[in-house]
Amino acid sequence: MNEIGEIRTLEGREALRALAGAARIIHRFIPGDMSFAVIEGDAYITYVPGRTINFNRKPGDRLAEGSAGNRCMKEKRPIVKEFGKEESPFGIPYIAHSMPVFDAGGEAVGCVILAENVERQNTLRETSETLRASTSQIADALQSMNGRMEEMRAAGETLISITGTAVERVAGTEQVVGIIEGVAKQTNLLGLNASIEASRIGELGKGFGVVADEVRKLAVRSTESAKRIREILDYFRTSTYEINENTEVLLKIIKEQARLIEGIAASGEEVASVSAVLEDVARKLLSTEE
Repeated sequence: MNEIGEIRTLEGREALRALAGAARIIHRFIPGDMSFAVIEGDAYITYVPGRTINFNRKPGDRLAEGSAGNRCMKEKRPIVKEFGKEESPFGIPYIAHSMPVFDAGGEAVGCVILAENVERQNTLRETSETLRASTSQIADALQSMNGRMEEMRAAGETLISITGTAVERVAGTEQVVGIIEGVAKQTNLLGLNASIEASRIGELGKGFGVVADEVRKLAVRSTESAKRIREILDYFRTSTYEINENTEVLLKIIKEQARLIEGIAASGEEVASVSAVLEDVARKLLSTEE
C-alpha cells in the first residue's frame, strides 16, 4: 500500500507559481461563468478567461493602478468590487474578487483575481424585487376591495332592514285602507237609505235627496281611491319583497367574494414570503462584503 507523504504548505511566490501551473485545472472546478488570474508582483503570470468574461490578459501584462488586484495587495485584504451592466466592458454585470497572497514575512507578493458573471443573480434579484412589489400592490388592492365589500355588506344589511320596516308600514297602511273601505260602504248605504226616504216623502225631501246623492258619490269616490291605494300598496309590497330577496342574494355573493379575497390575500402573503427569500438569496450571492 502506497503511503502519501506530508503535503508541504506553500507560501509567497512559490504558492503563486503552483496556482498558475494548476490554473486551468482549478478553473474547471469553479462553478459558474468566471475568469481566473494569478498575479505576481504587479504582473500577470497566468490568465484563464470565462465563457463571457474575458479581459484578454496575457503573462507579463501589468495591473492597473487603483485596480482591485492592486488595492488588495496594498491594503493586504480581500477586495470585492461589483460592476453594473453599464460600466462593464462585456455588457453584463460581474463581480471581481481579489485575494492577496502573502510570503512568510507577511508581505503581499501577488494575488488571485476571479471575475464572476452575475447576470443570473442580478436577474433573480430584480425578479424577486418586482415580484415583492407586485404582491405588495396586490395586497393593497385586495385590502381596498375587502373594505369596499364590507361597505357593500353593511349597506345591504341596512337595505334589508329598511325594506323590512317598509313592509311593516304597508301592513299598517292596509289596515287604514280597510277602515276607509268599510266607512265608504257604510256611507254608501246611508246615502242609499237617505235617497229612499227622500223619495218617499216627496217634494219635502227633494233637498235632502240631493244631499244623499252627493253622499253616495263621495262614498263611491272613496271606494275607488281606497282600491287604487291598495293596488299601489300591493305593488310596493311586491317590489319590496323582490328588493329584499335580491339584496339577500347580493349579500351571499359579497360574503363569498370576501372569502375568495381572503384566500387570494393568504396566497399573496405566501408569494411575498417566497419573493423575500429569493431576494435575500440574490442579495447574498451578490454581496460585496468582505
